[in-house]
Amino acid sequence: MIPGTSGTTGTTGTASTSSQTQSAVNPGGDFGQEQFLQLLVAQLKNQDPLNPMQPDQFAAQLAQFSSVEQLVEANQHLSDDADYSQALAQAMNSSAAVGAIGRSVVAVGDQVQIPASGTGAVTVDIAGNGGAGKLTLTDADGKEVATLDLGRLTSGRQTINLDGLPSDLPPGAYHYKLDVTDDAGDPVGITQYVTGTVDGVHYGTNGPELVIGLLEVPLGSVLQVSADS
Repeated sequence: MIPGTSGTTGTTGTASTSSQTQSAVNPGGDFGQEQFLQLLVAQLKNQDPLNPMQPDQFAAQLAQFSSVEQLVEANQHLSDDADYSQALAQAMNSSAAVGAIGRSVVAVGDQVQIPASGTGAVTVDIAGNGGAGKLTLTDADGKEVATLDLGRLTSGRQTINLDGLPSDLPPGAYHYKLDVTDDAGDPVGITQYVTGTVDGVHYGTNGPELVIGLLEVPLGSVLQVSADS
């Protein structure tokens, strides 16, 4: 055995093993500008002398790589812009939510709070010419707890006092559903709202939510904010 051969062989084997391990971890490798140029130089060195690469083919390969590199850079810029826009939108939403504290809001939703004293009220927008209305109240589990026949309701946005609720109905947060039918018995379009004064802001997985008493209203559902009278 030639002296030193064993050490040299061991080093080569270690390097080879390391290279194989790296290839196994990342079989595709990172192919960038430097790798492209190395590949192109190797291609030029090993081309057939009798059939060399034509200048137009060479230019086409360079142009193709340049286009891909520009697309990658543009995609990175777009990603950065999207992250910035998202952060800016979140900051603006948070500012708007905090600015709504102490103000009256109207938001699309089906929540209503029944107070310990009084009857509570809901705000709705009725399409067409109105019709006969029936309101159903459900608890957080979706269980029906009360119904009210509201008689004839006119069209347009209006606030309906919930007189006639059961006296033993516990105060708290509920969901409501208003059904209106016209003279022909056909359903009339309804938009239901949540109204009240904002007491605070809650930050959940879907962004800021306005706290109105026992209710939590997504900021995105708010249609109107006004000074609390």
